[in-house]
Order: sequence, then C-alpha cells, then structure tokens
Amino acid sequence: MNIEKNKADWLECFETKNAEVAYKIIENCLMPNYNELYGEWFTNRSRDDIELLGKVFEYEDIYFTDMTFKDEEFQRALLICQDENRNDVNYSDELFDSLSVSYGDWRFYVADLDGIGGSVNYFKREMRVNTESKDDISLILHEMIHIYELTLQNRYPIFAEYLIIQLYNKLKPLIENLDEKITLNSHPLLSGDMFRAGNNHGTLFLLKSLDLDLRLKLSLGTVFGYDREGYMKDEA
Repeated sequence: MNIEKNKADWLECFETKNAEVAYKIIENCLMPNYNELYGEWFTNRSRDDIELLGKVFEYEDIYFTDMTFKDEEFQRALLICQDENRNDVNYSDELFDSLSVSYGDWRFYVADLDGIGGSVNYFKREMRVNTESKDDISLILHEMIHIYELTLQNRYPIFAEYLIIQLYNKLKPLIENLDEKITLNSHPLLSGDMFRAGNNHGTLFLLKSLDLDLRLKLSLGTVFGYDREGYMKDEA
C-alpha cells in the first residue's frame, strides 16, 4: 500500500471539500490493521473489557434492532413503497442480507479516561468507557449510538437518512415540542462546542437517544448527555 499517495489523495479531497471520499481513503488505509489489532485486543482484554462487550451484545438485541435492520416494522416500511407513478412496489427482504452493521472488528476497552465518560473512534474501531462509568447503561448506550450512526453514515448513508424519518414519525406523537428540540439541537451556536471538540450529535443521534430515554423511562436528554436534560424539560 502506498501510504504517501493515500495521504496526498486524502489531503486533496479535504482541500476540495470532498470529505466523504477523504474518509473512505482513511478507512482503507487502516483496514489492513483491523485483524491484527483485534487479535491483540482479544488476547489481552481485561475482565472489564469482556463484560463491556457482553453488555454491548445484550443492548444491541434489546435496543438497536432498528439501526441494525432487524426490526420487522422498519423492514416493512422500507420494503413496501411507491414508485414515481405512485404504483405500489414490494421489495424482497433479501435486501437486508447484504447489509451489515456489526461489531466484528471493533475493540471495547474499560479504562481510566481523563475528564470524559466514554469515546468512540470509528476509523480505529474502538469504543472506550471510563472505569467509573462501566455500569452506566445510559453512557454505554450513548457510545453505542455513535457506533451505529457512524457505520450507517459511512456505509449506508441513504439508510441513515431514512432512519431519521422513521424515528421522527415514531417519536412525534410521544414527545411534546419535538420539532423545537430538533431545531435547538441543530443550532450551530448552541452545539458549536460539541462539534469543535470533534463530537457529532446530530439529528439521528438525538432522535435515537430520545427513543432510548422513553424505553428506559429516563428523563429526556439523559442518554444524550452534555447537560441536555435542561433543554428537554417537556415530559413525554
């Protein structure tokens, strides 16, 4: 692999504002290392790491069937639609056999983190949780949303957009002033600190976090974090 050529291509992409292609190049540069890194982690993982992985697998089956294309209602809504002439079109559910959102090459760490509860690095395929927060379900779910969100946006962006619509339609009757909450979360001045820190908590993240708040009977904004409970005062 010609790392220097990839680096030059990557820089050119960002200079021309073609960030999507640039991210693909970064991902391709890192790809050959995944198996080696995973094998090293698997051999040396701690008991806390193993328990965190167990929680991730458990929560995936309970809370994330929509983001992993396993939810039957989501599948039906996606497969039955109308064409440009408003004729009903039914697609085969074999479509979902080719879609994969999994943890096969991800590594999970419980560690002492400086000033943060957790972090996700998509290109390194790493999720880290602070030792003090290893049993905090809302924080683990927060980081898991990042994994699915980033995977969808990088591999299946059109499905990420569709999921936003599905979640919005699901939550609209359940959450008062949902539109205002979305607008507030998207405001560039109010969310600027998070983006400058390298954190992406856009509309898909917000909607999924609110969905989890409702399912866990938590105050709105709990899974989102960043003191967003103050912005979400209306009760569901």
